[in-house]
Amino acid sequence: MKILFDSVMPYADAFFSSIGECKSFESGVLGDIDLAEADVLLTRSTTKVDKQLLLKAEHAKFIGTATAGINHFDVKAIEQHGAHWTSAAGCNARAVAEYVLASLLYLAINDEIELAGKSCAIVGVGEVGRQVASIVNALGMSIVLYDPPRAELESTFTSASFDEVISADFISLHAPLINDGKYPTRHMFNDIVLNKMNANQYLISASRGELIDTNALLARFRLKSKSAASGVSQCTAPQLVMDCWEDEPTISTELMTHCRLATAHIAGHSLEGKARGTSILYDKLCEFLAVDNVLNLRDFLPIYEMPENLMAHIRAFDMDTLSLATLNNIVKCFYDIENDDSFFRQHMAKSDQITPIRKNYPIRREFDAVSVRLQNPVAKQQLSALGFKVL
Repeated sequence: MKILFDSVMPYADAFFSSIGECKSFESGVLGDIDLAEADVLLTRSTTKVDKQLLLKAEHAKFIGTATAGINHFDVKAIEQHGAHWTSAAGCNARAVAEYVLASLLYLAINDEIELAGKSCAIVGVGEVGRQVASIVNALGMSIVLYDPPRAELESTFTSASFDEVISADFISLHAPLINDGKYPTRHMFNDIVLNKMNANQYLISASRGELIDTNALLARFRLKSKSAASGVSQCTAPQLVMDCWEDEPTISTELMTHCRLATAHIAGHSLEGKARGTSILYDKLCEFLAVDNVLNLRDFLPIYEMPENLMAHIRAFDMDTLSLATLNNIVKCFYDIENDDSFFRQHMAKSDQITPIRKNYPIRREFDAVSVRLQNPVAKQQLSALGFKVL
């Protein structure tokens, strides 16, 4: 059995060499001969699996993506090809939730607002949305859950109305891109919706950039600038945290200038998140082939090298204050969102392409990569709820 996998999938050779003959390929450089010989094709989002590719991969019977999203898969074409397809849904949920937490803390500290008591609408309550809801709840925020398709499938789940969503203080997007049907999500934040929002609200884009109509959003910012210059009442637009952009990998650099935080679609790019994608595909391929899955992700992840200042911040958090500032210091030891924002703006000053940043993104670890020991029961409960491994 010949297994062809994307070279950026961590530990892929170690996982899949126990099953068959492995060969890696560079994203965007997929040879015809390699495709023709592949029984198993494992990709990431940079490889579009469509009719044209499948014509070259005539022997492929198992096609998987080590990502949560499948917008790069022509599912109908794959099924007509007679191949089994799968994804690594949920693999980066923890990393995305930690990105949202870093965003919330940054905004709270810089705008001098208390998060407790503020409302946060979560659009799309799959694995990522559930993880974000857990974090939002741990911060003492009120949660607005919006997912009509899930409400139709699950009698125990009730979706909020969209009016409740667009009246929330914070709105965090975690829905898939759906172009048609009963509940389309493409441009769900269009001119009509954006017109109902204001500058005291925060919109976090961490799922698919096409959920927001970029042109409509830019029109709001342009109108805001024009009204400010004329001295008349300002037309307002929400505060933006943008990780996912419309028309990637080419993005609107004009929109970037209006963002409070801007990053290169890397919210889910933790080492654990990427490696978990590999591990999930390994488990699913083993199931498909009816062989034992004897390997586990924890066998490969390196020991976390704890920053020197992390324990000092942990000790401060173990005191009575439990301030957002101290929590932010802890989070920044794992993920400094301001660094990503700064690097992104420097790069995009010379280009409108985000691919190089994503391809060369440095290793980032998730919160539970290290165990922390606390005495304060309130601190233990809060850090545990935020995803830390607490002893």
